[in-house]
Amino acid sequence: ALDALVALAAKEAVSTLRQWLSGTEPGSVRALAAEGLRHLAGADAVEPLSAALRDSDEEVAKASASALGSLAAPAAVAPLS
Repeated sequence: ALDALVALAAKEAVSTLRQWLSGTEPGSVRALAAEGLRHLAGADAVEPLSAALRDSDEEVAKASASALGSLAAPAAVAPLS
């Protein structure tokens, strides 16, 4: 489903992905939300992904770090250091 959203460049999904990333969904869902934000939100994803670095679920934190690392936004570097 994530691949389909990305293929459609479904910018309207960004709000939902932000909610999932910071919500109470299972870690696997939140990790997918981090990946989706990387593809769909670009530099606008830095803030929610940075916050998710401190997630108690290691899968979510790793997915967020990976997403931040792949963004071509200078603001994405600081949270990773």
